[in-house]
Amino acid sequence: MPNQQSIIVHIDRVLTVNNLSSFMQKINNIFIWKEQMLPNFHLDLLNTEDADLLGIVVLYKMLEYSVVHKCFIQPSIYLSNKLKTFIKKYGFSDLVTELMKQKDIKSEFENLKPEIKDDFFVAPIALWSGHKISQKDWNYRLYPLINNYYKNENISLMIFQFFTELYSNFLSHSHDQSKSIMVAHGTNKWIEIACVDTGIGIVESLRKKYPKKRKKDVLWSAMQKKVSSNLNDGHMGYGLWTIDETIKLLGAKLQIWSNGAYYRRLGKKIWLSDSVNWTGVIIYVRFPVEYPILFKDIEKNNNDNLVNFI
Repeated sequence: MPNQQSIIVHIDRVLTVNNLSSFMQKINNIFIWKEQMLPNFHLDLLNTEDADLLGIVVLYKMLEYSVVHKCFIQPSIYLSNKLKTFIKKYGFSDLVTELMKQKDIKSEFENLKPEIKDDFFVAPIALWSGHKISQKDWNYRLYPLINNYYKNENISLMIFQFFTELYSNFLSHSHDQSKSIMVAHGTNKWIEIACVDTGIGIVESLRKKYPKKRKKDVLWSAMQKKVSSNLNDGHMGYGLWTIDETIKLLGAKLQIWSNGAYYRRLGKKIWLSDSVNWTGVIIYVRFPVEYPILFKDIEKNNNDNLVNFI
């Protein structure tokens, strides 16, 4: 049982995109506890009864960061039965089990096997600094997986372009020992993609370019055309802008957290604010697939500037 010197973090009943800021607030000290090797840490999720794709991805990243960056000594994690089913549902059983083997962490992740279900699902893709997925892998592994489910070239290409553009963005900003995670879940009506890392982050990547701007204004700048921290390294600064414009036309949802700034789009409406700090980037998109919009339709005159693997 926890003693008086224990660090105990109790997580809310709900761990979803709509209350992610509350979770981030409670686990935010992991970035301060880097290399601290603190004893008697307890993460209590026994009351967590509801979770979604993004909630599970961020939970995993928090655990992975604490292991890779040696935040704790023999921490304990307590899970509700409901939360175990969500970990299994979204395909994180193997990643979490592998993570637990790296450190003596008391937990209840054993024997959680991925579910077989009728929805479209891309198992978590783990990316790390210095590792690049080849064009061949994207074209001949991911695209057929998408197309086998949706059986529509335009729908499949739209989803594929979101993946490749998000991958390109994360690869350019992540310079951390831990992994970037991308995962997707969908039906024949909609799809959601979650991407999370604990790298430099969008805001910090652009800090030299905009030293006097507030964090949320730097994030807003990153959403504009021809803005990139790596314009001289093959990046044209169209990625986030293209994603944002596509989400707007689809009447869909885009949310980004990075370095204490938050951007949210819901169709034509935009919210920009300060937020709980996340060292790195969290990006979440959810959009309908019935009426696909291709990136080439967003900026026809600048098509060569977009990531295009097909």
